Amino acid sequence: ELNFFIHIDEVDYILSLLDMTNYQNRVMQVRCYYTFWKDVITPIFFSGNPCYVSGKSSILYSLGKNLYQNLNLSSPSLCNVHTLDPLKVEHIRILLHNYDIQPQYAEEIFKYTGGIPRFVQYCIEFLKSGRGYSIENIYEYIK
Repeated sequence: ELNFFIHIDEVDYILSLLDMTNYQNRVMQVRCYYTFWKDVITPIFFSGNPCYVSGKSSILYSLGKNLYQNLNLSSPSLCNVHTLDPLKVEHIRILLHNYDIQPQYAEEIFKYTGGIPRFVQYCIEFLKSGRGYSIENIYEYIK
């Protein structure tokens, strides 16, 4: 028997294309996440494989907290939510060093990103692209 650690990243990408100013689309999005959790994540979990789902949406978190009971939707299975701490300046320096980028930008990157890993990664991608190392260019890229 093989066990796998399954990571589903950017779980919210497809549904983020819907116009969320429309109430019916928001309800449909919540129902889609619920169905995904019930029909995909829960069977993976019960097969003995840990499943880590990540993304920017708070809908799965809200489902896990049973905050959509007005739609008759509640958590289909056990949910543990882990919020990661932001990166610190020293972490950013290490990342920059690992990418052969001058670590002098670490404090500015932290200032503009708050240490949020996804935004820090955007900055690193920009710096690796060779489009210029000015902090103003980085700021324009991430905003």
